[in-house]
Amino acid sequence: MSVINKQGAADRKSVLFINADREYKEGKNQNSLRPEDLEKITHVYRNKLDVEKYARNVPVSELEAEDYNLNIRRYVDNSPPPEPHDVRAHLNGGIPKTEVELLADFFANYDGLEEQLFCERDDTYHDFVPDVESKDSIKTIIENAPCIQAKHAKFHKAIGRWWNKHVGQIEDLPNTGNVFELRREFLGTISKALTPQGILDVHKVRGAFADYMNRLDADFKSVAASGWGPELIPEEDILQSQFADVLVDIEKDQARIAELEGLFAAANEVDEDEETESEESENGVLPKSQVKALKAEKKALSADVREIKRTVKAMRQDAKRMESAGHPQSEINTTLTEASDSEGEGLAKYERIEQIDADLSQHNELDKELKTLKANIRQTEKKKDELVEAAREKITSEEAQTLILERFDRLLHDEFDGYLRAYQRNLIAAVENLHNKYAVTAKEILAERDEQAQQLNQFLAELGYE
Repeated sequence: MSVINKQGAADRKSVLFINADREYKEGKNQNSLRPEDLEKITHVYRNKLDVEKYARNVPVSELEAEDYNLNIRRYVDNSPPPEPHDVRAHLNGGIPKTEVELLADFFANYDGLEEQLFCERDDTYHDFVPDVESKDSIKTIIENAPCIQAKHAKFHKAIGRWWNKHVGQIEDLPNTGNVFELRREFLGTISKALTPQGILDVHKVRGAFADYMNRLDADFKSVAASGWGPELIPEEDILQSQFADVLVDIEKDQARIAELEGLFAAANEVDEDEETESEESENGVLPKSQVKALKAEKKALSADVREIKRTVKAMRQDAKRMESAGHPQSEINTTLTEASDSEGEGLAKYERIEQIDADLSQHNELDKELKTLKANIRQTEKKKDELVEAAREKITSEEAQTLILERFDRLLHDEFDGYLRAYQRNLIAAVENLHNKYAVTAKEILAERDEQAQQLNQFLAELGYE
């Protein structure tokens, strides 16, 4: 993109070139500029700054020497430096100190972290400390490092100091009504307040705050136009301040629902060979197919039991009639024996029904609990809406202002916390890259290869293929 400003062009001795084609957010269909990208472009342009590998004021004389070729890369080359590789370290181990020094900006912000990751091998190389047992250890060490937690806490304290100093201007918005001017001023003051903390440069600080203001743009404009109305308070904030117990109940029920749904989903993922084992599952949840089969079996068995009862009853009535009619006792006994055998068969089927009921018991209880919890959630959600509306009507302008400002403050910390976590992830990735390159030496790889080859030759010899 070109910006051509004819006004005063004859007096300008240079042309500002900005090469921002490496700074964007990747998307599925198309890439997009992040708030910090836009702020960096506008800040550099308005202040005509020279930024290494990003922007340069190119003298007109240099353009003339290049026959006025305006290819941006000719004047601002932003290609990344080549990935360094130390052959000696690849062969013998060790991490080049020169490559660790490339992380100096990180370690300047997190005092003492370098010593938690590296120890000196000699004048030229470091080693990872013994606590770095694998690449996965790096993430754990960095995330739990006290120096990182302390630095981030200090950064948030600086945000708090800035907020306390300037919150009065936000409180006065209904009187001033100028959100744009507030944004412009805050971009400057928050940059001065947070840039000295390190971690985030001026462009990321401005970008984070610009994103924060964009997200709350409608809220700020509403405050400026209509004051501190309770309609600006999200229902979650009202519930948290007025009915915290309702949120606790909802959260508890949702957690249990998620747990139960996970159990049922896991049970249904078992393959056919595992389904027979699921009867002995510790949690009692059975696959849908098995529940269906057991219920069908119980239905068939129940029908059989009812039929057997009718048959046994009829046989015994026949035996009484035979006895009254003077039939031989042997015939009567035969009929009674058949009735008894049928009754035994019915008893076995009934015992199987009881076993099925036992197998389904815990499953049915958990299924009933899940349905009850979902019904409770629906009732609680309905109750929640009623509570919110009732509470909103009772909130005064002063109470609304307090709740809205608390939300603004919280979201400001959340915004910058996201940037701090991204900075931390970049550090983790950089240290993991050193581990990928140098943790295992080429000699170790070759030795392992030779050992595997020797084992293979031994197996082949034992199999008679030598």
